[in-house]
Amino acid sequence: MDCPKCAQAMESGWLAMYNPTPLVNYVAWQETKPGYVRMTRPEGAEKVIVPKAGGHGCPRAQLCRSCRTVVFSYAEDQLD
Repeated sequence: MDCPKCAQAMESGWLAMYNPTPLVNYVAWQETKPGYVRMTRPEGAEKVIVPKAGGHGCPRAQLCRSCRTVVFSYAEDQLD
C-alpha cells in the first residue's frame, strides 16, 4: 500500500499497547484535543483499540517511515 500522505511504500504490521492494567486500557479517537485530565472519554469518542488477553484485539496497520504516518482499520475482521 502507498502512503496517502507522501505516496511512499508502507510497511505492514500491527498496533499494540503494553500496560500492566489492561482492564482500564484502550486507545480512543476523539474530535477534541485531549486535556490533562482524562478520567472519561468525551461524548462522541470512539474506542479504536481495546486490548484483550493474550495480546489479542490489536489491529493490522500500515506504517510509513518517510512521513511517520500510520493507517489502520478497527473493523472487527482486522483485529488479531
